[in-house]
Amino acid sequence: MSNNWPTFLQDNSRYPETVAEAVDRLMELLSGEEKLAISVMPEEGLIDLHFNLGTTIRNAFGLHEQGSKLLDSCNQTLHPGALYFSVHPDDASEVIIGKLWKELQI
Repeated sequence: MSNNWPTFLQDNSRYPETVAEAVDRLMELLSGEEKLAISVMPEEGLIDLHFNLGTTIRNAFGLHEQGSKLLDSCNQTLHPGALYFSVHPDDASEVIIGKLWKELQI
């Protein structure tokens, strides 16, 4: 997706802890062209980002890490008030992409 990832990750070594923080980082990182491409996608087409942007989010934001606060935030987004429900990193990246898409609709 973006050529800026290596430099960005070096400068931001702490993983985002909330969905909002993850979206804010993506808004900084993605180029205008990438944001435009995402914004014009129909919401049901976001699944097409699973293997490119989704994989990058899962890896770069530590969604596979034990005790990921971002994974917990995604869990609370999908299942408000749940104490023990566990969200898979794939589903978590979909939550983040969905929130990014909604932010780009404004």
